[in-house]
Amino acid sequence: MADGELTGAQIAALTASVDIDAPPPDTGPSALVLFGTNQAAPARIAADRYHRGLAPLIIATGGINRHNGIVEGREFASQLAAAGVPGSAIRVEDQSEDTWQNVELSLPYLREALAMGLPLVAVSKWYHLRAVYCLHTQLPQAVPLHAIGWEPVYSGTLVTRDNWPSSPDGSRRVIRESREVPRRVTEGSYLPAVKKDGAWTLSHARLSHGRCQAHWRSAAERSGLEAALDQRLDATARGCLPAPEDLRTLQDEITRQRLTQPPVPDWYYRLRRASYETSMRAAADRLAQRLDAAESPGTSLRGK
Repeated sequence: MADGELTGAQIAALTASVDIDAPPPDTGPSALVLFGTNQAAPARIAADRYHRGLAPLIIATGGINRHNGIVEGREFASQLAAAGVPGSAIRVEDQSEDTWQNVELSLPYLREALAMGLPLVAVSKWYHLRAVYCLHTQLPQAVPLHAIGWEPVYSGTLVTRDNWPSSPDGSRRVIRESREVPRRVTEGSYLPAVKKDGAWTLSHARLSHGRCQAHWRSAAERSGLEAALDQRLDATARGCLPAPEDLRTLQDEITRQRLTQPPVPDWYYRLRRASYETSMRAAADRLAQRLDAAESPGTSLRGK
């Protein structure tokens, strides 16, 4: 569909279909997830909400930007620090290469936010529908999900909800989102979502109840197992070594979860294989750091 073929009604429908904006109420705190970009608007939004007491945790994501070479997550952190946000409120993910990995490699921080009782808020370009869908697909228990959509600048022009059809950069991006996300929902790589009552939630009308519950249950079980492992590592760091039966219980739970996870289609695994491998390497590095911190003098947790 060429830009000139769009009618006023089509423009309005496309704008509404990709607009992620579902801002959180200003009555309580939430955790902000800044999706990677080389523009500074997300950090400004986050700093403002932090200083108003509305964002005690900010998760900055993004690896190397292909346009200017900055490391997006680190750049966000620098901008936030310059705006007076303390490092204790910031978590940085700096290895991701796309929107899916923004979420995937931030999962420990996202689960930390949920464990703190903080709802998640996606902060991304106003039409960046994939941000919402990637969050819902990988963390389906994070409902309701709010989103703050900001207006980006391309070729010196602010791309808004009103002028995007006249902007080549804006038109290309909006139309791509309007096609790409439904395609991925149809093929099964995204869980369907819907904006309802001022927030994003899973679309039960298009997702069978059984499948939805399976994903929810699996995500909750993984979070519980991760919390249990973290507790054991923290206890070991304090000099309290786990009993053998406790380790066996954890091992049994790991095995059970591996055997009962909702199946992943082969085609989807092949599609995401590189991303999975990056995520596993990052997780292994974090675990190695935790093990180094937990080892007491004369005691090794790694084996020989």
